Formats: sequence, structure tokens, C-alpha cells
Amino acid sequence: MQVRQSMFAAAPLVAIATIVHLAAAAPAGVIAQSKSSPPNAAIPRTTDGHPDLTGTWDYATTTPMERMKKYVGKPFTDEEKQAITKAGADRADTFVLTSGGGVGSYNHEWYGWGDPIDRPSLIVDPPDRQFPPAVLGARAARPQGVPAGPEDFTPGDRCIVMNVPPFRPSAYNNNVGLVLNRTYFSIQNEMIHSTRIVPLDGRPHLDIPQWLGDSRGRWDGDTLVIDTVGFRGDPGRASGGRGKHVTERFRRVDAATIEYTATVDDPTTWVAPWTMTMPLRKTQLPIYEYACHEGNYAMSNMLGIARAEEHKKQRSSR
Repeated sequence: MQVRQSMFAAAPLVAIATIVHLAAAAPAGVIAQSKSSPPNAAIPRTTDGHPDLTGTWDYATTTPMERMKKYVGKPFTDEEKQAITKAGADRADTFVLTSGGGVGSYNHEWYGWGDPIDRPSLIVDPPDRQFPPAVLGARAARPQGVPAGPEDFTPGDRCIVMNVPPFRPSAYNNNVGLVLNRTYFSIQNEMIHSTRIVPLDGRPHLDIPQWLGDSRGRWDGDTLVIDTVGFRGDPGRASGGRGKHVTERFRRVDAATIEYTATVDDPTTWVAPWTMTMPLRKTQLPIYEYACHEGNYAMSNMLGIARAEEHKKQRSSR
């Protein structure tokens, strides 16, 4: 896949190999104290008294977004925990380098899947911990078949943007850089280098569709709440509809952990809202460059393959 190919040339090995750590978290979306800090560690605060969210944070985990269907409606047991751990290991194994008949991938040292956390899924609502049913025809507008041009790929395929709100763990680059001051909150994604600048001064939303949406933040006690609307339409992805509204909550639990909760209300994609939660863990690693769009060589390769497929079909139909 071209995103991995671009990253291979851009991100140092240490950027991927060292983000595999994960602190424990309590079930049902309530995060326990981080193992790396004392149980009653004081939460760092800014000069105006708010919890200080500034720093680099890691959210790598192999805990699935949805609960495994065979366990829905049942208590969360050690059997399910072991199944989640095995599924995570199996997922990593699918990315082993290949030769001969395959185009290959990286070896394990390039991936930062993380470890499972102590819960059946990242989704906590609906109660069955599954995505709500999709709206009929929600994905019908995505171009099907052989791509005619770059526009037939998703923004992630094109290296334009990938980590559209909310955060969702992936195979690597699960780091985010946060900077907080009195009037702005900056969110810098390591994956495809996008940055959201979130005003905290009460200004209204812009009426201009954007890839990352238009975000506005406010404090609710010690929780920073961010409302994001105004997304550009992306019918090819379940995470991006023009009517999508994402509400994110950042609550610092201790010196080393932020509880991140996001509710997605996208009536063009799902019949009901859904909510996920996961820990962001403090890391001393920097945010590394992800030169994907600047060197997306795989795009020309994918389109070249598409033209070759068309030529092959034309020849076989003669």
C-alpha cells in the first residue's frame, strides 16, 4: 500500500519501533492510573488553572473498535481478553515481509500496534459495542472498479489526510502532539502530518468545508470539549460525511494519561451516533515527519497497474 511505501522512506525506524508501549486502562471507558505515575500524582496545570494537555501522546492499541460478535451480550472474561490478544498478534503477522508472488510489506520492527487494553472494544456506545447500522446507500457513491484517476482513491490513499477526527489506532504513527494555551489548542497528527488549530475563545464555526472539519473548544470543568463540524464530503469512508458532528473530550487522568472520548453523529453514514474512548499515554518521543503526500510514488504505480489491467481486458476481449 502506498502509505506504507511513502512512510518507509520518510520515518526513522525508531519512530515506529518504540511506540509499542501501552498503559493499562479500566473497563467501560474509565481509565485507571497510569503504571508510570504514582496513584495520586497531581495533574499538571497551566498558569490559568486548567489541566495541562501539552505534550506528545501515544494511543497505539490492538483492542478492536467493535466488540467481537461472539461475545456481544456476555460478561467480559479472561477468555475474551485472550481472544483479543491473539487477534492482535494475528493481525501483526499478516504484515510479515513476503517475496516472489507478493509485493511485500515491512517486518515487525516497523510496526507499533500496541497492546490490548482491559476492555472488550474502544466503542462503548451503543451498548452492544458495535457500530450502528449504516444508512442505506451510504457508501454507494464511492467509485467502483478500476480507478480512472487519483480522485477515485480515498484522501488517505492520496496522502492528503488520514486521521480525520476522531483518533483511531492503526499499525503505526499512533502519536499526537498537543499544545495548549489560553486561546488555542493545537492537535498535530503524526500520521500524514495534519494539524488542527482549535480556537478556545468562543468564536462561531466557519461555514467552509474542510478535510479535518472546523473545530471549536471549550472547558467543561477539567475536561476540554471540542466540537467539530463542516467536514468535506468523503463518501468512500465511513468516517467522513458532510453532515458529521464529532464531539471530543480530553480529560487528564494523571501525570501520564489523558482519557480521550469521542462521539460521532453522522446521519448520512450511520442511523445513530456512536461513542468510543481510549487512553492517550504520555511519551518522550517527538513527532516524526511523515513525508507521504510529498513523495507519494505509489500513486503513479497504482494508476499504472490500473491502465495495465484495462489493456489486459481489452486484449482478452478481442
